[in-house]
Amino acid sequence: MLPPDVLNVFRDQLAGLSNQVVVEYFGSGESSLTVPGRTPVPCPRCPPTREMLEEIAATSDRVELRIHDVTT
Repeated sequence: MLPPDVLNVFRDQLAGLSNQVVVEYFGSGESSLTVPGRTPVPCPRCPPTREMLEEIAATSDRVELRIHDVTT
């Protein structure tokens, strides 16, 4: 999703971290489970946002991405 040159900028900037950083992502994934009385709320921006955060977190061992699915 992110161009290699942008990922390189993240890699360079995050290389200077002295402490661990935790990114908490709260989003909704698609669920095949239907809950009676509950209308599923689509989140069109969730999948690309999650993908972008995963790519950024993969550029440094100092970044931990914690993913929370609010639909489960």
